[in-house]
Amino acid sequence: TYKVPIAVQLLKRIDAGEIKLDEMINIGQSDLSPGGGIISAHFYQPGVALSVLNLLETMLTISDNTASDKSLEFAGGQETVSELLKKLGLEAMRIDRDTKFLIADLLGISDLSPVDEWSLPRFKEREKATTPESKKHQPQSFWPIGAIHLRPRPWFLCSSASTARSCSKRKVLNYFWTSCAAARAAKQG
Repeated sequence: TYKVPIAVQLLKRIDAGEIKLDEMINIGQSDLSPGGGIISAHFYQPGVALSVLNLLETMLTISDNTASDKSLEFAGGQETVSELLKKLGLEAMRIDRDTKFLIADLLGISDLSPVDEWSLPRFKEREKATTPESKKHQPQSFWPIGAIHLRPRPWFLCSSASTARSCSKRKVLNYFWTSCAAARAAKQG
């Protein structure tokens, strides 16, 4: 999914010493994203802080949207992650907005609050006010199709073939892929 390159870019910043895995990130009301995940469902009261590692883990193993948006922010934003994708030759995939706006587009919500006034209750109000007509105007390219090229080979995201075997990004991503596969198998079995 598009969350993998977000993780890779965030891990690059960690490797560069710009941010630490154990760094605590405050999660405020305006950070909560609609859709899947445990953060917005269970940790919506003020005073929540999660480590970068916790955000990565919830983003990649249970596809938490709040964790995705915060990880995108700390990875350097949409432009930085999109630039990484271009460098990797994955131009069919783009990261041009966070999950809040992806979901709003999917639902046909066009009048979102400014980021500093964002709240889940306000989003739900806007969602209830959508009409079949507003949903017709959603973008045709909602999901980043190029993501399918990442899944079978996360080591491709390491910087060179010579470092691919020891790449810390590869190890972390393989851990997350294994966790995701194990979670899916547990649900099916």
